[in-house]
Amino acid sequence: MKYFYPILCFLLFSFIACEPSASSTTSTTTSTAVPTPKAAPTGTPLPSMSQEEMMYLFNNCDYIDYVFYSTNFSISQNTQESIRSMLNMISPTTATLNPNCKAIGRVFYQVKGENYAEADLYFQEGCTYLVFLEKNKPIAGHILTDQGVAYFNNIFQRAQNMAPGAQ
Repeated sequence: MKYFYPILCFLLFSFIACEPSASSTTSTTTSTAVPTPKAAPTGTPLPSMSQEEMMYLFNNCDYIDYVFYSTNFSISQNTQESIRSMLNMISPTTATLNPNCKAIGRVFYQVKGENYAEADLYFQEGCTYLVFLEKNKPIAGHILTDQGVAYFNNIFQRAQNMAPGAQ
């Protein structure tokens, strides 16, 4: 565990220039609010994913699917570069589960066609984090990096601009 943060930071800085491919994003409409990056101030503190699990995802994940609950689009990544970039948007800083916030979507991390990990995505004012789940129960949580918040802000803004009647 003592090497988790240095390795994660090294990986983050190694791939910070890589951005997920926008071509694998499909969208039609959305009305998601654009938050500012903040960790939840109150609620249940969540533990960290283990270093081994994060490294396993980094080295073996071959597909990520973001399914949003109240929008008409999803995001899928299937290249190593874009998957690693998405994983680098997960901060080593643990999240606090804020009871006033609701998940806006579910993230599926697959290895060889099988779901290896699932997480709920929280993305609203005061709540920009992922809560990893096992049997639909929270087991770990991490806030999104500033790069992750900017990425999702950009995605939701573009989707909003593409909505019928958007100028």
